[in-house]
Amino acid sequence: MRIRRASAFVLLYHRVLPVESALGVSCRVFEEHLDFLKSSGHVFMDSAMLGDFLAGRLDEASKHVLLSFDDGWADNLFFATPILGKYSAKAMIAICGSLVNPSPEAREISRFIVRDDKASLDAAANGGDFSQFLSWGELSLMRESGLWDFASHGCSHLGNYFSLDNIRGFHPRQTHWTMKYALGGELFDGAPRAEFKSVLSFPRTRLAPKLVEALKKAEDDGERIKICSAFPDPIERMESDEEFRSRVGADLSESRKIIGEKLGVVPDCLVWPWGDYSEESERIAVGSGFRKLFTVEKGFLAPGSNPLRIPRIVAPNSLSGLKRRIRHGIYSMFPF
Repeated sequence: MRIRRASAFVLLYHRVLPVESALGVSCRVFEEHLDFLKSSGHVFMDSAMLGDFLAGRLDEASKHVLLSFDDGWADNLFFATPILGKYSAKAMIAICGSLVNPSPEAREISRFIVRDDKASLDAAANGGDFSQFLSWGELSLMRESGLWDFASHGCSHLGNYFSLDNIRGFHPRQTHWTMKYALGGELFDGAPRAEFKSVLSFPRTRLAPKLVEALKKAEDDGERIKICSAFPDPIERMESDEEFRSRVGADLSESRKIIGEKLGVVPDCLVWPWGDYSEESERIAVGSGFRKLFTVEKGFLAPGSNPLRIPRIVAPNSLSGLKRRIRHGIYSMFPF
């Protein structure tokens, strides 16, 4: 198998903030990333150009990069957009329908107060506070800038219980913003913080009712670990294959429809929430009209790479980290 130079990759960002966060790179580092990429000869792609690259219609000898942003954080407008404009760089934002700020106004930057990542997701998922996310008016401003391309992130960003093999702890010491949804009811002391998977990629589940009863009665976390380990079928499936296909198909179709209505662009790119996907969800996405599907699997691209399993590189919060990640991917084995 011959070795060739990888000539395209996708960078994954969430937030761009004055200071770094768990989900965000700092404005300074983001500008360093763009300056380095541009000065080193990388061409900033949009999703249409990525399609041309995968189809072999672009010069393979040149270097290409797609900047992708997940979720629709408001700082993408206030802090990332001016930096993109400075470098004439395009980027793609994946919009999650359930996270769009319902406010009809487009805010000024002076009215935007940055809040913690996890607290913001919890506030949106469980408290109806979408202040850290973009409104349709703000997304329209991004559309008008000519710097942004739009993808779907589905209409749900929630997760199911998938496995109790690796329990991280129990509520309230260890919790997660999707746990209330995964439980299908109120949080309780002793609910396990375990492996969750996106509801757009796997059927709805719940913890077995008898397991929940036992966890509520347990004296401590050590006892809860033993209960979970010994319980024969701790996670119950709540929907049939047909119900799963119907629900996810409706979600993805609604996502494409609303983005088209609000922004005048019907996306053919789907960015999987949490990076999760299954063969069945992949088929549903294609049937819903998506032609390019983005994962969080690591890797670089070449003409002929699978457009339904596009890998992405998580953008680090340092320039040296970006250089290392690119350098380590310079030579890749083909075919992908």
